Amino acid sequence: MIDKKFLAQLHNSHSFFIAFDSKLKLLDVSAAFRKLTGPEVEQRGFEELFQVVKPRLPISVSLIEMFSGQLLGIVANRVPNLRFAGSFLPSADDIYVMVCFPQVTAISQLSDANLTLSDFLPHDPINFFIGTLQVKESAVVEMQRVAQKLAERKESLEAEVKKRTQELLHAEKMASIGALAAGVAHEINNPMGFIGSNLEQLRQYAEVIDTAIEHMIICAEQPDQLPVSLRESLVSAEDISELHYIREDLREMLDDSIDGCRRVNDIVKSLKTFAHPDTGKMESLKLEECIDIAIKITSNEIRHKAELTLDLADCAEIRGNSSEIAQVIVNLLINASQAIERSPGQIRVKTFMLAPNQTCLTVEDNGAGIEPDILSDLFTPFFTTKEVGSGTGLGLSVSHGIMQKHGGDIRVDSTPGKGTKFSLIFPARGSSVI
Repeated sequence: MIDKKFLAQLHNSHSFFIAFDSKLKLLDVSAAFRKLTGPEVEQRGFEELFQVVKPRLPISVSLIEMFSGQLLGIVANRVPNLRFAGSFLPSADDIYVMVCFPQVTAISQLSDANLTLSDFLPHDPINFFIGTLQVKESAVVEMQRVAQKLAERKESLEAEVKKRTQELLHAEKMASIGALAAGVAHEINNPMGFIGSNLEQLRQYAEVIDTAIEHMIICAEQPDQLPVSLRESLVSAEDISELHYIREDLREMLDDSIDGCRRVNDIVKSLKTFAHPDTGKMESLKLEECIDIAIKITSNEIRHKAELTLDLADCAEIRGNSSEIAQVIVNLLINASQAIERSPGQIRVKTFMLAPNQTCLTVEDNGAGIEPDILSDLFTPFFTTKEVGSGTGLGLSVSHGIMQKHGGDIRVDSTPGKGTKFSLIFPARGSSVI
């Protein structure tokens, strides 16, 4: 019979122990071990629930006698990742006892095994001290490992967010250009049309001019050898009248063609600046430059809907990305144009100093206005009041993000049926928005 008093003493004095007989049948295990083995352990074989892992030999009485008093390693079969070190106590009445303490290599091993520090009893000071030190050391190592992984993951996620944000910004630009493509093509087509017409007319003028020049060369090289009547017939009065007309018309045609080429060049340059993938470069700039780019791109969209008025004051320079700021202004101009449902439509772009360190740009229209209950959703990604296929719902969300990136703010004031005013507030170069 097992000595109950002896086992009671073991329960009171050690966290982890195993008691078994010479046939290796379990008689009792500590409460902490029962968390690993389950409650029913009596009369079950030692190797059903535990394995000796150091030395790697099957449990036997001879092994017990050989290693009595020395540290061995065992694991519970249900929790093979948590190793215990322990030694055999001297046998009494055919009872063998192994006293153990866990060798923790990761703090998660305790929680996975449903163990806590309270399973190490303070009045077993050696085992408790060793176990606690191992837990603390493993906790530090585990925390360092987790912290490193989190730092690596954070860096990876930040890079991914930056990449996706740039892709989103560029996609919104392309969507804007796509929506304005017909108008931009019309803007380019107009000057190219009269440039082509002027060139055709210039070709005809060139023939008349060439003939007149040839006659004048003959007169100049051989004036004395030609009869007076022939010299007069080389350039008739009719030719002289036509040359006077050509000379006047030629100047106007060349001026118009040069102006048309400049307009095409400006539009193409604005499109390239706007459509080019953003490099994120921040530099000193004037808002007027960004407004000019935005107006050139949206002029045809606005021209047929509203009269555009500019009220641009001499404002301090800001620090920003011209392409991104132009994108915000393009979005606001398009929205203003689309909001106008009646004539005469009015869109007013105004810049002024809001404070000594703040520059403000407003885009105001007399369109349909925005209902108060949706004002709070305006800057939510993919929110749109437009019909399906008419908008992506990203314009104002992207604009809000760009303004935050520039340390600025975007505000809206709207009255249904009367119009809407968007305000862009930028910190002047070297300051921040309050």
